[in-house]
Amino acid sequence: DMVRHHVQQHEQKLAFTYVVRHTQLEGIWGALYVTPINAERKGVPYFNPQEYSAEITLWFTEEAETVRGSDMLLQSIISWVTTEWSFASVLLPINSKYSFVHEQMKALEYEPFTDDAETGELLYRLP
Repeated sequence: DMVRHHVQQHEQKLAFTYVVRHTQLEGIWGALYVTPINAERKGVPYFNPQEYSAEITLWFTEEAETVRGSDMLLQSIISWVTTEWSFASVLLPINSKYSFVHEQMKALEYEPFTDDAETGELLYRLP
């Protein structure tokens, strides 16, 4: 049912799901979801949904997070989003306990601009 739901969203151009794969290794390394801004996100300090073209959520497997070159994973995704999509600004909500992504964001000189206490996410703005 979930796969069918994502296919329908893609066909209707409402949301897009991408599988993250390594160019030289087998297997799925994660997923990336490009969706409209979450309309349920209310009362978050310094957050105005009208300032964003889309919201991107993502996850990676443990293998993807530990393999050689994993430090380039998020940089590659951010580069893809900023060059291949015509978004003025993208919201990237990351669970506050997801240290792998937070460490990569910090290394790329991105800092969360606020947190969503209800969801436990730190919010980043791209680009």
